[in-house]
Amino acid sequence: MDNEKKAAAIAAIRIYAKKRISHLKLSDAYTSLMWIVEQEPENVEELHILVGPSGCGKSTLLKRIEAEILTHYAKEMEEDPGFIPVIYSQVTAPQDGNFNWKDFFSRLLEKFNDVLIRKKVILRPEAMLDEETILNIRSLVREELRRAVRNAFASRKTKFLLLDEAGHLLITKSSLPPRVQFELIKSVAQELKIPIILAGDYSLLGILQLNGQLTRRTEVTHFSRYLVSELLDPSNPHCISFRNSVHTLLEAMPIDKEDGLINHLDYFYQFSLGNIGLLKKWFNRAQWRALMSDEQVLTREILQGSRIPNKLLKLMLEEAKLGEKQLEDIKDDVLTLELGLSVTPSLTVITDNFPTGDSNSTKSQKSRKGSNRPGKRGPSRDRVGGIPYAA
Repeated sequence: MDNEKKAAAIAAIRIYAKKRISHLKLSDAYTSLMWIVEQEPENVEELHILVGPSGCGKSTLLKRIEAEILTHYAKEMEEDPGFIPVIYSQVTAPQDGNFNWKDFFSRLLEKFNDVLIRKKVILRPEAMLDEETILNIRSLVREELRRAVRNAFASRKTKFLLLDEAGHLLITKSSLPPRVQFELIKSVAQELKIPIILAGDYSLLGILQLNGQLTRRTEVTHFSRYLVSELLDPSNPHCISFRNSVHTLLEAMPIDKEDGLINHLDYFYQFSLGNIGLLKKWFNRAQWRALMSDEQVLTREILQGSRIPNKLLKLMLEEAKLGEKQLEDIKDDVLTLELGLSVTPSLTVITDNFPTGDSNSTKSQKSRKGSNRPGKRGPSRDRVGGIPYAA
């Protein structure tokens, strides 16, 4: 009986893990990135960064965008079996402390042999380099692999590259600064001439503060957590979205629950940090414990025992707040002072920082003022008889 219970619990957990819900923070980030797909790839910037706290759902969003791209180009894929519109890859952490570009390029090449369509599967990975077929990819050096990757993207007419866990790209223990690593990614994007979406934690933001050109050519999308200020107002769309997400995730569990759990919205907020991804994983752990219990009821005690430890939550919160601080914009008057302007410009008030284009009245006044000859009196009223005239 225990084996049957365990098998049923495993099946329920797997189904729950695959469940996807839409909420406002996810939709906002999705909308910000989907315009890249809807536009012609040649007309958008090469680098796009998706950042957010751990557990917010960046990987889920990236997989959703991949699915949308495949749907968008479904007709072209049917007409051209060799066409691969998008490559999705998770960037692996380096084993020795330095990011391995050779391994990175090799993994990208291998992705072209696993393209989500059965009839296109090639049994052995291969690459094209200078019109020569290379069967042993790992034997190539880094620069040869880079050229092979460029050839693969061109021959397969790939339009997008999605890189998850992209923060690993900046890991280095050598004397080279992380900026050099990011410069390499930028050069790869320029060579491929396609948009690259990098998803990762807030560490990806640090590089943008060191290079103005990278900042200009890189767009940042923030997949943020829900904030307390958003949940204080019950009519706030974010508050409604978070409450609906909690309710949906609770109801999706195929198990009896204690009454009134949905009324503890603040409890679920605090111990998920406002991240729907963390909330779902928490509920999944609690569901497993409930399914394996004798009563098979999701109780308050089980929920409390399934939480992430407070020390870890505090560390995650500190990282999230630091990242949010990096994304805060400066005020207009700070930029005004840095530029040396006397007044902050506005579209509602005409300032005197620069001469305006419409200066006819000023010019005419100056011309009239200086048109009289030297010594010639201007028009005025003289006093008569020594008696002041009436005003």
